[in-house]
Amino acid sequence: MDAIAHAVAFVLQWQNLAALAAGTVYGIVIGVLPGLGPSAGMALAIPLVMSWHPATALIFMGTLYKCSNYGGSLTAILVNTPGMPPMLRRF
Repeated sequence: MDAIAHAVAFVLQWQNLAALAAGTVYGIVIGVLPGLGPSAGMALAIPLVMSWHPATALIFMGTLYKCSNYGGSLTAILVNTPGMPPMLRRF
């Protein structure tokens, strides 16, 4: 139980919350841009996170991946065009 409390306290540090917010914004922007998807966004972010703490980098990259999937659906919903190639297979 002490390990869970320690992990939650680590995640709620300001650096990790800032990485979560930055990953959300960056992921949505990458997802909305045509031709860029989650894998390209993560590849572009690798030089940025190389000097970060590993857990903070994983928080950023995980948030970036999931939010770029969401960003790809924004174009599909608002403009009625497919946002990224995996979206074509679902419909």
